[in-house]
Amino acid sequence: MVENTYSPVISNNTDTRFHFVYVEAGYPHPHGGGGAGTYVRLVAQELIRRGHRVSVVSKWCPHCPLQYDDNGIVIYRPKPLSLFHYYASKLPIVHNIALILRSLETNIPIYLFLEKLHRDNPIDLSRIY
Repeated sequence: MVENTYSPVISNNTDTRFHFVYVEAGYPHPHGGGGAGTYVRLVAQELIRRGHRVSVVSKWCPHCPLQYDDNGIVIYRPKPLSLFHYYASKLPIVHNIALILRSLETNIPIYLFLEKLHRDNPIDLSRIY
C-alpha cells in the first residue's frame, strides 16, 4: 500500500531562493490561455519579485517556442509524443480510446521533462493544476 505523505523536496542549495515549478496547461500565451494559467502567472510574478525562481511547464502549442522567458518566469512547452489521439478521436468507435491516448501522449513527455528539469535545476516545490 502506498502512503499519501507529502513533503517538500529541498535542494542542497545554499541559496535561500527556492525553485518553484507549476504544471499548468492553460498558461497564457498570445493566442490562448485560461483562468488557472492567469492565476499561476500572477503568483509566479510575485514569487519572482520576492527573489525566487519560477518555471512553468505548460501544454505544447505549435505556434509557441518550446522554451521562453515571460518576465523572469521560464516557460517550457514539451512536445507530445505524437498527435495520433487527435485523429483517432474523430472516429466514434475509438473515441474513448483516443482520450486515453491523449493522456499518455501529453503526460509522459511532461513527466520525463520534469525529471530532467529536476536533475539539471533542482525543484524545491511543485504544483500541478
